Amino acid sequence: MDFEALLLHPPSLHTDRNGNLVSWRAGERLLRYMNAKLTEGDVTLETGAGLTTIVFAMKRCSHTVVVPDQGQADRIREWCTANGVQSDSLTFAVQPSEDVLPHLDPGPLDLVLIDGGHGFPTPFIDWFYAGRRLRPGGTLIVDDMNVWTSRVLHDFLAKESQWRIDHAAAFEFFAATREAVGPAGEWLDQPYVLQHSYYEASTSIRRRTVAALARSVLLSRSAIDLAQRREWHELRRRLAAAKRDFRADGIRDEG
Repeated sequence: MDFEALLLHPPSLHTDRNGNLVSWRAGERLLRYMNAKLTEGDVTLETGAGLTTIVFAMKRCSHTVVVPDQGQADRIREWCTANGVQSDSLTFAVQPSEDVLPHLDPGPLDLVLIDGGHGFPTPFIDWFYAGRRLRPGGTLIVDDMNVWTSRVLHDFLAKESQWRIDHAAAFEFFAATREAVGPAGEWLDQPYVLQHSYYEASTSIRRRTVAALARSVLLSRSAIDLAQRREWHELRRRLAAAKRDFRADGIRDEG
């Protein structure tokens, strides 16, 4: 069984709420993206399991699968055995991701796929524990962009200097490259959080806020395209409003 045959004849590896076998397969674009991205020997991890797990096995990755369903893990191994796909490079951690991810080997990863639970806050927990293990140049993939939690994670990372979105498909998935390793920072250092926050603050925090907004304007302007233009003008509007508040309160703007 090769990759193209897998796409033509996908197995049913999941079960619905009534226990019936179903195929909640990843989209073909995601599977092809992974097949092109992965190389033998890559150290990888995914939350959730399914056809993506078989692709990791086919590419001979040293792969950890975090999935709370033992039956699903068994069906994947059985399918691999029946179809001539070696699965000895797969390691299944059959627990909820929030329980197992904090205790896994903290070694660096080449690729992480987040496609387990999509209810709040699961994708953020998965990203926090697995995403920070990515080496510089490693790839994070998040499936199901039609779900609010996935979209928020995309929008947050798109503004972080340590991450670069290198592939996006509306209502499907996105991928990002980890450009550098560093601390997450506080909320005033995170442009997405800052932009979506409303608060009353002391003079010192407000002064830092104006400076952070100014940095966001400059960063956005340096890489601006048509899709970002409205957002850039909104940042400029908020920066001007913050400075007006300073003048109204008799505070000298030092930024």
